[in-house]
Amino acid sequence: MVFVICSYLLYIYYMIMKDLSSFLYLGFLRCSLGSRITADIWGVVRGGMSSNVTSTNPSNYTFSLFQEGDGHKEDDDSLPGRFLRMHKGNRKKAKASLNETLHWRKEKHVDTILGRPHSIFDLCKEFQPHFFMGRDPEDHIIFVQRPGFTRLYLVPHLTEELLLMHYCYLMEYCWNIMENRPDQTMTAILDLATVKLSKAREMLFFVTAYVKMMSHHYPQRSFKTLIINAPTWFSMIYKIVKPLLRESTKKKIRILSKSDKQHEILVETLGENVPPEVAKGEEFTGWKDLPMEKKLREFCLSRLIENGVEMLSVPVKN
Repeated sequence: MVFVICSYLLYIYYMIMKDLSSFLYLGFLRCSLGSRITADIWGVVRGGMSSNVTSTNPSNYTFSLFQEGDGHKEDDDSLPGRFLRMHKGNRKKAKASLNETLHWRKEKHVDTILGRPHSIFDLCKEFQPHFFMGRDPEDHIIFVQRPGFTRLYLVPHLTEELLLMHYCYLMEYCWNIMENRPDQTMTAILDLATVKLSKAREMLFFVTAYVKMMSHHYPQRSFKTLIINAPTWFSMIYKIVKPLLRESTKKKIRILSKSDKQHEILVETLGENVPPEVAKGEEFTGWKDLPMEKKLREFCLSRLIENGVEMLSVPVKN
């Protein structure tokens, strides 16, 4: 979440590859193993484990789509400003989008997701490294995704739905607890280090669903997007699709390749605390010790304890 601009570029790549290649890993995140966890809604876990559907004290962590100061109280149709800006003031489209999101939140029990146990938090985090790095000099939260370091051996233990709702959990935590200013935006870092065409294709099935969730239900949350350690093939694709993007979108995106110049821009945009491993495109395990990440995991562990549920351990690669 998140993230729409980052994922949108990969989605464009997906649409191109869909026509040019017969290979698409449709089984991604849909393996059928006896030990796999499956879920119909967040908090209903099967496969030998059980958990409560709601928290023992969910009222403390129930959050509506509507936030104080988001403009919905002053609007004749109770529309938050983000939904109006999403459709450039078109009220009919904004109302349709709002109703779609309200239906989705009700269907997925999103309002209470933070009060329910998230026992696969560690598993989702290890599957593909992603973390809140801190804030940039303009006070925007920085969120980093590193798809090139995805651990595909964990695929059998997840489903697309579980992974999507994990990102939903992160977005709800981000915009309700970590940062509750209704119109605040995020600086996103998409690190493409070690991403190869073959791995990108394997991830596209999830990316399309992720883009849909983020663009439909968390609109107007992007401040700036840096795509770093970009391989040659990605830059070529971007040149093809760039003319199709809105000017406002193009202004938010910057594509960088590994170099001293990239490091300078990262420091200028994000501040001095850029992990050198991220700038160099190397494995970075220190994200677990970042202050925002430690608080996030502590919050998750507290909800597990309240509900008498244990965090599931992350399987070790054989």
